[in-house]
Amino acid sequence: MGAAEHLAKFGVTVAQAKEFILANLNNPQEIFNVAKQFGVTNAFLAEIYGGVTTQEVISFFDSVRIDSRSLDPVSTGGSGNAPTNSAFPAELANSAFANLVKLNTETGVLSTANLKNGIVSKTGLAAYNSLFSSSGVDTNGDGQIGATDLGLINFTNLAATPDNIQSLYFDTLINTYKSIDFQEIQQIGDFVDKNAQALANEVSNGQGALFDQYIKLIISVFEDPATPPIFSDAQLADLLIASTASIVGVASGQADFSLFGSFVDGFAAG
Repeated sequence: MGAAEHLAKFGVTVAQAKEFILANLNNPQEIFNVAKQFGVTNAFLAEIYGGVTTQEVISFFDSVRIDSRSLDPVSTGGSGNAPTNSAFPAELANSAFANLVKLNTETGVLSTANLKNGIVSKTGLAAYNSLFSSSGVDTNGDGQIGATDLGLINFTNLAATPDNIQSLYFDTLINTYKSIDFQEIQQIGDFVDKNAQALANEVSNGQGALFDQYIKLIISVFEDPATPPIFSDAQLADLLIASTASIVGVASGQADFSLFGSFVDGFAAG
């Protein structure tokens, strides 16, 4: 669901909402209060205002000592404790990474069917189906995978079906790994090794100078294709099958598990 659709519930247009924001830029508390009253998230405010990211909206409020993170529904994903209403951190979602989040059109070993079969052979069908249920992705329960769920402002809504969820999950990972070459993975690895303990502490809090550098380093990976990719298609298929089978085991013990929630943590672990 986008900002326009959400505002329409209250008979308000995006233009009217933007006019209200512009008229109250010197009174951010009023913007916050109205947003809170009508369930307008930071992502919606960014979309309404235009030309800014969700993180920039949060930073605007932070600058006047207002914590606007409370505008976003809380979901637990990854190891971070910071509240979030979307699968991907704002820094990633508002970068070249957003172009990698698509449905899987791969054939052969990287097809959704082949990856599913490989994972099911290790986990069983029931556990596999549980991982790709809508509960870990459809955060507002509207039956859609939308911009708010993922944190991608320009994402076109998809029905929150198991087929779409698994297709989106696999292709996002495939595209991500195909963006990484050996030099880039070495840079990330060196950075993590050099700053391991301090970075781990900041990742837990979802903020900090090292964490910001780390996010910028990751974002740079997605700005151009790998030359060459670090894995062949067959190697990547084996990796996705093994790693997703492990995730099935983790998810089985967490009722509120978020399928996409551990994305940044996955890079740190790698």
